[in-house]
This record gives sequence, structure tokens and C-alpha cells, in this order.
Amino acid sequence: MLSGGSGTRLARAGRSGATQRRRAALRFFRNSHQSGSPEATGYKGFYYHFLDSDTGARVWRSELSMIDTALLIAGALTGSMYFGANTPDEIELRKLVDMLFGRIDRKWAQAGGATLSRWHRRAKAAAITATSRGKRRLDFPAAT
Repeated sequence: MLSGGSGTRLARAGRSGATQRRRAALRFFRNSHQSGSPEATGYKGFYYHFLDSDTGARVWRSELSMIDTALLIAGALTGSMYFGANTPDEIELRKLVDMLFGRIDRKWAQAGGATLSRWHRRAKAAAITATSRGKRRLDFPAAT
């Protein structure tokens, strides 16, 4: 996701192919199972650290990862800035990014998110906060 602009210029498929690949990945995350079940990809907008590469299901009883989620969203946000054309494909790409960003329940995580370890809550919350500051609409106060 993060290589949006530079990766597109170097890709053989060009901008259209890069847009299609990114939309496919974003659609996967949009449609992914979000629950505490063993088959889930994530929970409350956060994603598990290890996912099966074929199914997207959580593997090895891995934990929700705020940092992995933040990196995914940061890359998606960066890509959405590059793919800013007024075409149906690029408009959809930006809407998918906004939907995934909006699905993250930051208030749940800040309140102690039951499946996040203390270390994750404290050490990694900054990543989500920093990512959030790059968006126009915030639903929580800035960190002090």
C-alpha cells in the first residue's frame, strides 16, 4: 500500500493496474471478517498480526496489532493521496480507504481494548494517533 506513487511509476501495468491491485487489497480488508472468532481477520477495525496468506484468517492465535494496522492504514492513506484522479476506480479506492480508517474503533483501544496487551495499548497508541492526525475528521481529542 505504501508504495503507491513510486511503485505505480515503475509498474508494467501502469496506473490503472496499480489502482486495480490496491482496490482488490482494500476490498479484501473491507470484506474481511471482523470478530473475535478464530477465522477472523481482525476486530473493531484492527487486524491480527499473523494472517493466513490464502484465506486471510488469523493464524497462530496471534494478537491484534495496532502497529500493523497503523502501517496498513498509513500506506492506504498515502496511496489515496496519490490516486486522486476523478475516475470511478480512484474514487472507489479513496472511499475504501476512508471506510477502513473509519472502522477503527480508537476509543475502544484507548479504553483498554480487551484483546490488546498493555504494551500494545501504551507503546503503539501513538501510531494510530499519528495516523489519525493526517485525516480531516477526528473523533477523539488530541493526545496531551
